[in-house]
Amino acid sequence: MSDGVIVLRRSEARDVPLIADASDDPETRKWLDDEPLTAERQRDLVSRARERWRSGRAAPFVIADATTDVALGLVNVQFDDEEV
Repeated sequence: MSDGVIVLRRSEARDVPLIADASDDPETRKWLDDEPLTAERQRDLVSRARERWRSGRAAPFVIADATTDVALGLVNVQFDDEEV
């Protein structure tokens, strides 16, 4: 998905360093419940994101520059099984 300025796309191996750095960022930490990414969790980050998408449990996307495709951030919409 793109508006011509940014694109939402699935994560790729080249995005892992950015995601790992963000997971340690003090400002980002204010908004997260989970711990910063360990080296082990970094190794399977992309496959875990793809499995969450396939299973319908979440919609994890990298926000990237539409021109350069450089990752700028993340968005992860998680779906709950509970009916509202």
